[in-house]
Amino acid sequence: MQKEEFVGGTMYSGSRGEYHWLTSIEQYMGDFVLLCSDAILGRYLVVTSIDSGSPWLTEAQRAVGWQVRSGMAYSQRVSSVEELFYQRDGTDCPGFDEWYVFDTPPQHLGEILCGNPFAEGSQPQPGRVLVMVGWGAFVLHNDDPALQTINEMFWRQLDWIRPEVYLSDGAKNLTFVCRDLQLFESVHARLAGRLKA
Repeated sequence: MQKEEFVGGTMYSGSRGEYHWLTSIEQYMGDFVLLCSDAILGRYLVVTSIDSGSPWLTEAQRAVGWQVRSGMAYSQRVSSVEELFYQRDGTDCPGFDEWYVFDTPPQHLGEILCGNPFAEGSQPQPGRVLVMVGWGAFVLHNDDPALQTINEMFWRQLDWIRPEVYLSDGAKNLTFVCRDLQLFESVHARLAGRLKA
């Protein structure tokens, strides 16, 4: 794990398997969409959380073919940032939104896991997706062994969902996870550049 401190904040980065990840403590979903929309445009989204709650659709999203299925919002190919609904609490607040981004239309991911994911038989698994963004312990740059259970659930879940990009905007950080190293490095440079200013 690498820690980078800038005038405007701190970023952490690392990798696991085929994925590269970064967390940015002082940046939010709005910053990401403004600076790094190419990580989303031309791709397909599955939204699992809006403001820590169930996804719902705007009229603009319905008009271009978005659908809600089993508690998740599925997009058509995203052609404009105006289609995206995220963080409405101000530019300096987390939105508690969670997005999975795919290069091709994703298969139906199943349903949102309700209940205790730590209970026997209730863990996330294919067809049962745990929303990570609302968990205070979900912080990829936290290497405290006592807090690793939720992170391990995340990595196992990513292994079967297999998005190109995972993006969430939680209480403690913006999280960006990506399989494409070139895209990852480009996003990293833009987010770091904003913190350097």
